[in-house]
Amino acid sequence: MPGDGALHYPAEFTALTYYPEQHELVKGDIIEVTEFGVFVRIGPLDGMVHVSQLMDDFVSYDAKNTVFAGRDSKQLVKIGDNVAARIISVSMDQRQYKIGLTMRQPGLGSPEWKPMVPRAERPERTERRSRDRKEVRKLGDKE
Repeated sequence: MPGDGALHYPAEFTALTYYPEQHELVKGDIIEVTEFGVFVRIGPLDGMVHVSQLMDDFVSYDAKNTVFAGRDSKQLVKIGDNVAARIISVSMDQRQYKIGLTMRQPGLGSPEWKPMVPRAERPERTERRSRDRKEVRKLGDKE
């Protein structure tokens, strides 16, 4: 290099790179909790899970403890949790990147979470519906 006093040598090397792809399943640790979502460290990069993509439940944010909590499921999301997520959006250019994640699909989220039964399939609602139908049939029979 003209004008450069340093020595330069040609070198061959092998590099391991990572480029996140949409719909890819990833595991990582939650490194930050904010009122609009959580940031998850997935290897060399960080992704963000928006509050609407945390879980299939009404989610409330506790600013004092920096925790998200599900109303019905009582599931918690806090710093240090190991979670599984799916990449739903990737935006990368030479200077910055944005990776959007979701944890709303079955099997995603924290391994400690118990699977939440959808509201329509909960036994107490099914029993009440069948009881109401029987009462309607009885009323129909009397007329």
